[in-house]
Amino acid sequence: MTDRATPHANTPQASTDASLVALVEAQALKLAAIRDIGRMLSADIDLTDLLRLIMEHVTGIMEADRSTLFLVSEDRAWLLSKVIQGDDVSEIQLPMGSGIGGWVAENGQPLNLKDAYRDPRFDPEWDRRNHYKTTSMLCHPIVDRDGNIVGVLQVLNKRSGYFTVEDSALLEAVASQIAISIFNRRLVTTLAVKTVHLQDLTRKLEQKVNEIDLLYRIEQQIATSSDLDTLIEQLLLQVRAAAPVELVCIAVRTDEGGVVVHRLREAPAGSPPGTEPIVERSRRSPGVGISCVVAGTGSAVDVRATAAGLRVDGLGRDAPADARGRYLREEDLGLTLRNGLVVPLESADGTLGALSLWNRAPTEPTFTAEDRKLAQLLASQVARAVEVAAGRERARREERLVSIGQALASVVHDFKTPLTVASGYVQLLRDVEAAVERAQLARVVLQQLDQISIMSKDLLSFARGERELLVRRVLLNQFVDEVRRQLDGIFVGTGVQWRVETTYRGEAHFDEMKMRRVVQNLAKNARDALVDGGRFVLRIDRDDPWLVFSFADDGPGIPIDFRHRLFETFATTGKEGGTGLGLAMVKQFAESHGGLVEHADTPGGGATFIVRIPRDARMAVPQSVVVSGESAVDERSAKP
Repeated sequence: MTDRATPHANTPQASTDASLVALVEAQALKLAAIRDIGRMLSADIDLTDLLRLIMEHVTGIMEADRSTLFLVSEDRAWLLSKVIQGDDVSEIQLPMGSGIGGWVAENGQPLNLKDAYRDPRFDPEWDRRNHYKTTSMLCHPIVDRDGNIVGVLQVLNKRSGYFTVEDSALLEAVASQIAISIFNRRLVTTLAVKTVHLQDLTRKLEQKVNEIDLLYRIEQQIATSSDLDTLIEQLLLQVRAAAPVELVCIAVRTDEGGVVVHRLREAPAGSPPGTEPIVERSRRSPGVGISCVVAGTGSAVDVRATAAGLRVDGLGRDAPADARGRYLREEDLGLTLRNGLVVPLESADGTLGALSLWNRAPTEPTFTAEDRKLAQLLASQVARAVEVAAGRERARREERLVSIGQALASVVHDFKTPLTVASGYVQLLRDVEAAVERAQLARVVLQQLDQISIMSKDLLSFARGERELLVRRVLLNQFVDEVRRQLDGIFVGTGVQWRVETTYRGEAHFDEMKMRRVVQNLAKNARDALVDGGRFVLRIDRDDPWLVFSFADDGPGIPIDFRHRLFETFATTGKEGGTGLGLAMVKQFAESHGGLVEHADTPGGGATFIVRIPRDARMAVPQSVVVSGESAVDERSAKP
């Protein structure tokens, strides 16, 4: 058998083989380009850059002179050229339905033209403007997964003849891939926009939650602070925690016409770690300093540093020419001023004072609109707190006056005895000439007068006590913490070893201030009894339905012959400086809660007082003696 002869290069067989090889190579290039397009779709690059790279491949695999990618506008009225292949070509904007591309976008059908100028839908204007001649054209719609036409893929002037059916199928495949890419990228963009929006909403929600939490803490301070200065000190701390500033001031107008400025400043450099900020107070005349000006005018003031110096806005047209510099000097902030914001404390009855924030955190050159909103919110709450505290102090003063009157009415007859004795002895003094006898009579008169003085002091002290109960929910863990601080002040420097024990840290309902005074009176009695040091133990237990407070010391104890008068008003064992009101007040406070107080000997020596009050005083006392009060503690901190 002979081998098949190799075709000569000029034979028809050789020409056919060469054509097949060229065709295979061309198809291989197209497949490679399609593969490259597929890889591009998963690349993490910008959509515009991605489409430009894809169009470069489209122009190559379609053997075209140039190609254009149109995207449908959001209002679906226009076709906008996203990517144009070719030099010196401007962007194109076509009305929907205009030209070949517009017709394909409107009808959703592909077009393959061998001679574009013979089709009446073709618009040659673009050719004329760009000195170009369009012959063959292949145009295919880009359809997304929902069947919506999102663009048009257009290739012009195939380099070898015109576009074939195979070219149309290939372009359709590419259009499908582009549709997927556009859909995915738009989806990612939409998700990114929604994520940013969600983050912004989250930030705003956190801000609102923080504001609500701040308002809640201020409500706590309003309900629990015993006086205006203490309340303002707590408000300064709350504002300092909420506003990132260097200095916070609260100016409050007084009934006498002046202004008291409370300022919270950080502890001096070199202070031990954990040192609390310092609260300074100063009294000023009206109009001295910007805070006082705002407290008087009720107009907010904005201060900020500029290249020309400090700029102060909001003083009003009537402010003197040198007001800006003078008011800032009078403010005497003690810091290098960058910016400041002063807002009035407004109430229904007028301006109560001003809240001022100085030197916002360095990240912001001045106070923002959000800062101003927060400052207004804080000012409104501070104003209400100041108004409530001032009203409470006025009511307390009035109550004291009423209490004094009631006390005087009940004990005035007790004054008659020493006055009668003193009067009688004074009359005797007129008729006695002997010096020794006169001295004895004078000594008796002075003793009676001293007794009256002591009784007056005791009466005034007793008159300051509250006659009604302010029953509210109390968390024992917080109450115990306050008691520890109270005892620390009572026993400091005495050498007495003291401690507080408790087996219950849940909640109860009683008058917290009166129970603190119970602790104070009994602890002071123990301190006075333990002249050489000793031990004092306060124990708090729950014995339903009671709360049991046990006060035990290891001192000399109560004399037996005095125990029957232990809780009588003004009864005392002769303790120097004693008023005889301490135990009487303890008894009154316990009984006003519907409870009782008992005395017992401490095992081993000493005195023990046991005070029992209902764990819920609301259910145990007449409503006529109860002043209701909402709880001022955080329920989440309760630890049964």
